[in-house]
Amino acid sequence: MVSKLSDYYGTRNLSRSVMRKFFYLSMLALALASCKKNAYEGTPSESKTADTTVVKIGSDANSDVQVPNANQFTSINLNIPDQKLTVKLNNAELTMVYNEDVVLLTQTESLKKSYAVHFTEDFSTSDLKNFDYHSLTREGVNAFNWVDDNLNNINTVRKDTVINNIAITKIEVARTFNFTHTFDNADAALSAYNKLIADKTQTISFSAYYAPVTATSVTVIGKANLVFEAIQ
Repeated sequence: MVSKLSDYYGTRNLSRSVMRKFFYLSMLALALASCKKNAYEGTPSESKTADTTVVKIGSDANSDVQVPNANQFTSINLNIPDQKLTVKLNNAELTMVYNEDVVLLTQTESLKKSYAVHFTEDFSTSDLKNFDYHSLTREGVNAFNWVDDNLNNINTVRKDTVINNIAITKIEVARTFNFTHTFDNADAALSAYNKLIADKTQTISFSAYYAPVTATSVTVIGKANLVFEAIQ
């Protein structure tokens, strides 16, 4: 009788031990699955650009901050379609109207912790660098060769959304640049006009970063094609 009771309780304790291990393993599997499900995978399709890089701008060049590769999602991503300009010729004067069209995808938490997002255009890789421009500020000033890079100071459209379980604030930047240049004569203007309309290789670059800049800050740089369209 004692032997039978011993066998019974031994078997029962073994069963409990097995069940306990099974329970712990099950909980571990669920935890790992949850982590994998909530992890960010890939880049949101809305943020892909033809050419995007991320570089450190903080003072700590040896910091532990992980600089993402070109395809990885960062705290700011740039959604940049081809940028279109209308070109018009009037004797020796060449004018171009550039309606900027860029969307920044910012992680909402990072945006809330920042003072501002700084956003700049770089015309140096295109013929636009040879032209003067005017652009209206939010206050209605027709500024010459200058636009504010602090997005707090310009008119933007903001919309909150969720991409791959990450809270995202979309910031749409849409402002107009009026480029003009008066050539020595009509023939020179016509030559420049034809060159612009035929050229399919020119690009424009954009960069964005959060302020204030810390030792581990990075800036995101994106590039887009310029498309010149003739108008009468």
